[in-house]
Amino acid sequence: MLALAVGFAATVRAQDGVDRPRRVTPGSDGQDGPLQLRADLITLTVSVTSPSGRPVTGLRPESFRVLEDGVPQKIEFFEPVSDPFSLLLLLDTSGSTLNDIGRMRSSAGEFVANLGQTDRLGIGSFSRGIQFPDELTSNRSVLEKHVADIGPTKARDPGASRFDSNTGTSFYDAVLLALTDSPMSIDTSSRRRAVIVFSDCVDSTSSFEFEKVVEAADRSGISVYVVLLDTESFSERLLTQPDGDEDRINFSKSQLSRFYETFAPDSPDRGRSPSGYTVLERLEINRSLYSLAREQASVLAAKTGGRLYPVASLADAGAAYRAIASELRTRYSIGYYPTNNRHDGSWRKLDVHVPKASSAVVVTRPGYWAPKD
Repeated sequence: MLALAVGFAATVRAQDGVDRPRRVTPGSDGQDGPLQLRADLITLTVSVTSPSGRPVTGLRPESFRVLEDGVPQKIEFFEPVSDPFSLLLLLDTSGSTLNDIGRMRSSAGEFVANLGQTDRLGIGSFSRGIQFPDELTSNRSVLEKHVADIGPTKARDPGASRFDSNTGTSFYDAVLLALTDSPMSIDTSSRRRAVIVFSDCVDSTSSFEFEKVVEAADRSGISVYVVLLDTESFSERLLTQPDGDEDRINFSKSQLSRFYETFAPDSPDRGRSPSGYTVLERLEINRSLYSLAREQASVLAAKTGGRLYPVASLADAGAAYRAIASELRTRYSIGYYPTNNRHDGSWRKLDVHVPKASSAVVVTRPGYWAPKD
């Protein structure tokens, strides 16, 4: 079961005939049969790990404390879940990953190899353009072929070696479309759904802004995990190449606009030609854009009940994938009827704690939009 975009999603689950959480009370054995749920049930999917990242198992309803807008809620339904999941791996194949495609294939292949028999997976990629699979599948032969087909987006302009008008990083567009217009977004099963993005998250060519991505994430019911690759040193090296060098890169118009709007809105340099930037100015802009990308990746993961996994290089991606798979397989479904039963369309802030394990890392959605009559 997925960490739902609760509120309206809970109503759907109450009427769609799928298996439901079982009613429990603290100290019960949780073996009552499925019940007909009232439409206002709020269902959360919660993962709990130790500080070292190991899943915490064996928890009971009395182990948890649920707060909505600071008000304690009574847990009415509880069940450990190990349902099959549907995943979309979304791989950044822009020019900055050209030297690491082999390791990217290896990491994706490891994820395929560890799928359960009933798990479904799709492999998408993005650079300036975006490619999604036609469907999610459990067929490992098909997935292995998709892994073998993973390749970098290469420059096509005459004389360009790595970057040209055909390359770029449409991170915002790729994530938004994965959440709203991909095989993942149309999966209406009760499976847990997640998008796993592998990227440095430094956008250069998207049509959408990050705020639209967050809005889509809030309402999608899909968890987003980000395997955050550190390419900052690599980009600094290319940004400071001499003019005319075939590997020299420049900032896109959207990147410069984002830098000035976020970090220097009143700067008189907004109208300057980028060709006049000094090396120090180029490095300052680049560091600011990477800082913003890390912040946005963290926000995206937190808002969807996912997690951010920074990795120093693609060699570390396999461990991140294994941690994500382990977390997805060890979760708890918690249901409650909110004490605030007004249908006013307001945002309800959620906090879930395990009081007797204060060092545990508890991950779920940060809130939900109440229905509006």
